[in-house]
Amino acid sequence: MALGSGAAHPFVPDIRARPWAQLLGPGPTLARWRRSLRALLSADGGARALEDAARVRAARWAVAYESVPFWQARFQAASCARARLHEVCETLPPLERADVQAARNTLTPHVSPTRLPWAFRDVQGGVTSGSTGEPLRFRMSAPAYLSFFPVVDLALAWYGVSRPRPGAGYVLLDALGHSPEYQTWLPLFHGLRFSKITVGRTKWRERLQAAAPAVVTGDPDALAGLLSVDVRPRLVLSSAFSLSPRLRAQLVSHLRCPVVEYYSAAELGPLALRCPADGGWHVLTPYVHLSTSAPGASGTAAVGDEAVDHGSSPGRLLVDDLRNDALWLLRYAVGDRGEVRPAVAPCACGLFTPRLLRFEGRAAVQFGTGSDAPPWDPARLAPSLGRLGVDEYQVLELAPGRVRLVYRGPVELDDRTCLDLGARLRAIAGRAVRLELERRPGPWRRPGEKPRPFVPLAPATGGLGGRA
Repeated sequence: MALGSGAAHPFVPDIRARPWAQLLGPGPTLARWRRSLRALLSADGGARALEDAARVRAARWAVAYESVPFWQARFQAASCARARLHEVCETLPPLERADVQAARNTLTPHVSPTRLPWAFRDVQGGVTSGSTGEPLRFRMSAPAYLSFFPVVDLALAWYGVSRPRPGAGYVLLDALGHSPEYQTWLPLFHGLRFSKITVGRTKWRERLQAAAPAVVTGDPDALAGLLSVDVRPRLVLSSAFSLSPRLRAQLVSHLRCPVVEYYSAAELGPLALRCPADGGWHVLTPYVHLSTSAPGASGTAAVGDEAVDHGSSPGRLLVDDLRNDALWLLRYAVGDRGEVRPAVAPCACGLFTPRLLRFEGRAAVQFGTGSDAPPWDPARLAPSLGRLGVDEYQVLELAPGRVRLVYRGPVELDDRTCLDLGARLRAIAGRAVRLELERRPGPWRRPGEKPRPFVPLAPATGGLGGRA
């Protein structure tokens, strides 16, 4: 409900109010998640959190077997008896995005709304951005929708930052501008003022300063706007796509606060935090269980198995969501790739969790589709590109055997780097590929345009210098 703003206008804040029951209902669940996440800061607590998450996962699969029509059909097709439930669930085909799109209404338990805990009756709807293909409609229970806030609390404790005072400002910075700005009050953490502010709109800097944010979150494009504003948050969180080392250093220097990168998906919520010690990712165990499956395979790799070939391509990430009672996303192929390692010992950063390594992010494209040879996945080049220290990059397929890396950065990449990248490209593609490098001043994306790191069969443009 909008108060005092009339019809939505792109430059007018939309002040949202919600009934107290809707706001307070998720409180006990969020408090429990907060305790579970904070437990990850010690080995004993992390081990207990893993045990608790295993019990929650087993319970969700049991409900899926007994009450969720989509999963009942899958178990029936596998001729699975109840006694073999937890053995068979690991071998079921992944839940694909197309499955969710087509069968969304059968991914919820057959339970009367009056029998659900009242905190879960307030369901939020949403649509993904489409970065992994066709936009996906989803729905989330109120606690799942608000599950980002316990992650903020964990990040504060992780970096030794004191919790903001009651009434502090929390700001979501938006660079896309596809929805109205709004402000709301949430009875979380003794009360917080939550604002969504769009970078580039009239007097956005003044609104940001007036919010006096203790915490700011957004994608790297939006967070870059903080460099032109005099604000002093206690914590900054970045998501959506990779934060370049240079921008991270600039934000830390300008804001003098920790900058934390987290891995999230719109239909799931936060999944992992980037480790400041080694650049890997810490899985948020109370929220999700991650496993991997080879592309095109239905089985799950045995995490930590000595026989795993770590020189092979990372597998597809499969997510068991442990939060959302409005949509039973189990063995869900989120669209990313990586390798999951079990928790063995506390990390140097202090967290004790399973690790997500060799994370390659999202790419809904293939290169080489115009040739007789099999197509190949350019996202496998992402780890190598992430180590270049550039601010932004885009890989363009100009022809089936010709690729151009366009980048923006403080220095020009040298010939040795070009040779190393070319060798990695040939290994990924399994054939000869000509690589060209072009350093281009930027940013070259229009305001509000989402990054496209890999572009198949892009037409060659005149005047672009390259190096074979």
